[in-house]
Parts: sequence; C-alpha cells; structure tokens
Amino acid sequence: MEVCASAKKLKNKKSSAGDVISNEIIKIAVEDHATNFVKLFNHVLFHGNFPHMWSEGYIVPLYKSGCRSDPGNYRGICISSCLGKFFTSILNYRLNTFLEEHQILNKNQIGF
Repeated sequence: MEVCASAKKLKNKKSSAGDVISNEIIKIAVEDHATNFVKLFNHVLFHGNFPHMWSEGYIVPLYKSGCRSDPGNYRGICISSCLGKFFTSILNYRLNTFLEEHQILNKNQIGF
C-alpha cells in the first residue's frame, strides 16, 4: 500500500508547522489506521480541497557562517505540515510513476 511505503520513508525529528502531527506520529498511526489515511487522502483528491493548514508554513532563519549579526549569513527554511508533506510525497510518487510508465519525460530531463 502506498501509504505504508511512503510513511516508512518519512524522516524522524522533523519540525511540523501548525498541526503538531510529527512524522513519528504519522508512522505509528499508519500501522493501525492506514485505511483511514487512504480515505482522507482520497477525499482530498476527489473534492480537490487541499486543507489550508497543510499548505501553511513559516520561515525560520538558519545560520550559515560568519558574523551572526549579519542577516546575509542566514538562509530561510520553511517549516510546513508533516501531514501535508506526507500527502504530497504520495502524489509525487504517483505522478512520477505515471510519467515514467508513459514515457512522457525525456530521459535527459534533469532539475530539482
């Protein structure tokens, strides 16, 4: 099942924005409630209503090097919902699988 496979790939000790549902909680919950996650995600897909909380995030400055009082020595990272990232990881897997099976992307296509 996609949900179980994707849950296993989630990294521990990652911050979550707003919903306080961490990757560790998702991994434990999926063990007994995978079908509920499937129902939730299918509901989101069917109705096209991506929960607003899943798309919210906040920027945290991360120190790189040099003088700590220089704002140029920081880069911003976005802390977002772990549940939202879990959902989008499944969508990403489905999309990439479809594109590969139908040979839609050029093999020389690269990027990030």
